Amino acid sequence: MVALTLAGLDAPASASASGYVDAAPRPDLLVSEFAGRVSSLAGGSATPSTLLHLESTATPDTAAAPDGDLWVAGVDTVYRVPADGGSTQVYPGYVGAYGVAVGSDGTVYVSDGGANQLLVQPEAGGDPQELASLVGPTMISVNDQGNVLASDYFGSIHEITPDGEDRTVAEGLPEQPADVVEAPDGSLVFSEPSTGTVKRIPAGGGAPVTLAVLPGLASGLAVGDDGSIYVNDQRAGTLLTIPARGGQATVVVEGLTQPTGLSLDTRPPAQEIAFTSTAPTRAVPGDVYTPAATGGGSGNPVTFSIPRSSTDVCSYDAGTGEVTFDATGTCSVAADQAAGNGFRRADRVTQDVVVRVPRLFVTARVTSAGSPNAAGWYRTPVRVTYTCGGGVAPLSCPSPVRLTRTRPGTRVLGRVVDASDTVATVRTPVQVDDAVPDLRISLTGAAPYARDAKPVRCVAQDGHSGIARACSVTYGRIVSGQKGASRTWTATATDVAGNTAELSGAFRVKGS
Repeated sequence: MVALTLAGLDAPASASASGYVDAAPRPDLLVSEFAGRVSSLAGGSATPSTLLHLESTATPDTAAAPDGDLWVAGVDTVYRVPADGGSTQVYPGYVGAYGVAVGSDGTVYVSDGGANQLLVQPEAGGDPQELASLVGPTMISVNDQGNVLASDYFGSIHEITPDGEDRTVAEGLPEQPADVVEAPDGSLVFSEPSTGTVKRIPAGGGAPVTLAVLPGLASGLAVGDDGSIYVNDQRAGTLLTIPARGGQATVVVEGLTQPTGLSLDTRPPAQEIAFTSTAPTRAVPGDVYTPAATGGGSGNPVTFSIPRSSTDVCSYDAGTGEVTFDATGTCSVAADQAAGNGFRRADRVTQDVVVRVPRLFVTARVTSAGSPNAAGWYRTPVRVTYTCGGGVAPLSCPSPVRLTRTRPGTRVLGRVVDASDTVATVRTPVQVDDAVPDLRISLTGAAPYARDAKPVRCVAQDGHSGIARACSVTYGRIVSGQKGASRTWTATATDVAGNTAELSGAFRVKGS
């Protein structure tokens, strides 16, 4: 049996006789992933919201300060993320900062496992001050008495007062706990990483009791007001919940990357920003847009800005409240609201507007006094007019074109050029022929002709639409006169456009 000693821990006055309050909704949590991401998890959500992402830095633990600031342990550096949205503060010089906790008075405690120290980090900066010397401390927490709970390499749990008094409250554990926190009944809950076990040491002392066994590696812990336990499984990448008295662990969040630190998100209530203006769907360079949004309970105005990633695409004028789209691309309009009136700074919300140059185009319209025939030919003059759009203004749109005669297959070219020298064209088929065919007449032989002779020869030509019906000659009746008898004739030919040419005449015949 493991030898264990436990100093008495007083239960909080607010605890019931059983040590637990009525079941409460899941509290808001802060989750640290070793891969450099710190996220918040709202009580009713299964989707963490990223608060900080340091791609090249591990972030094994995070804690919230009473003023809403976030403190993040980053191994060789500690970070402070101000609640008011200011720049992240950097506190370098650590060897192995794997745990961070903040007392109710705002004191920031850091466990430096590489330096074997428990330290106090001054918020104003400067060298941290040693609170206690421990071998290899990891994640830490602060209990209701304002004392720091920490473990060491030898499997002991320590309670250290703000004055540096170190009391060993448990020792002889089979391995060093990854994290240790105090439950509402005054008991200690701790995680054994290699076995995936979460255990409790009763407030009055005694042997550890197993509450649950995880499939992977148990790491960071948090305990809600109802005693419910929340624990990260670093190997499985999950966050689980365990009933206050132990039992089946239930997965709350999946898909995390080596989650380590876990703590209650005790920051002031959040504000939420919602855009009330609809983003333009057909924004083009030169357009303007007035964003609008509602905010939270601080009473501070929602302010708008353009993130650096979008400054080549758009700009914001705080005086007019207008966003101007300057170039093509994606314009992100950012909305922020400062902390105040008991609310923390709202998480930034962005609205994206895709700014495009519409495709440059030119269309043609053909008009004429008449209509084309079945072959597509007009017999009256045609006017081609153009409509241009898109592109970058101003546009050089082609002028109207008037056509009276064309050849078969003619296509009229319309060409538009915009300010960026982009070109668009349209080719419009137009066939127009307003002229009759050319008829050439000749007579064979010599007059007078026999009464049944047909000496007229006709040739038709058309240099535009072409001949549809060849020249034909019809002969009239023979008419007698003082100068003898004669016979009339008529020659006709029609082109493809429908124009008909006609010539007529007469020739002498024998007899009277």
